[in-house]
Amino acid sequence: MTSMINVGELVGSLSSAPVNDYFGRKGGWLVGATFVAVGVILQVAASSQQSFISGGRVILGFGVGVFCATSPLYIAVSALPYPRS
Repeated sequence: MTSMINVGELVGSLSSAPVNDYFGRKGGWLVGATFVAVGVILQVAASSQQSFISGGRVILGFGVGVFCATSPLYIAVSALPYPRS
């Protein structure tokens, strides 16, 4: 159950490219934050039900994976010395 977050992170980091292409980098952060919030709510609402906890961990991991893949791109673009168009 503990390593289910790693499964979500793998899927989230691999699917962050289409998410960033469709929504942009800030939109990708919003998508990631939404998945993190839903995953945390599922884990908190679970009353000793392993399926809800595992599902919440996967969803939380998806959001974390999107964050991990999007953040370096956003930092690299915002640090450019020339004006962005």
